[in-house]
Amino acid sequence: MKIPGSKLAILSQRINCLALARTRHRSFHPNGAHQVLMHCAQVFAVFRSSPENDQHVLAMTNVSDRFIRFSIPLDSCRFRRRLGGI
Repeated sequence: MKIPGSKLAILSQRINCLALARTRHRSFHPNGAHQVLMHCAQVFAVFRSSPENDQHVLAMTNVSDRFIRFSIPLDSCRFRRRLGGI
């Protein structure tokens, strides 16, 4: 049994939120296209699209041990046209 407010309870709640987001968004479908973006060694970034190519998500994870700032130039992303040329 989890103790409300404990680290385990907070972690479990956050994992459940992430799992719910993955099941609700078609961009996380295993048959959808994806592209790993290699622009910064401290950030693991994946641009994902739904199988119908009508929904997209950019998932980023800071894999360093500190706060960082970085940008991803969208013109280097092969999905640029689907984003409306931003």
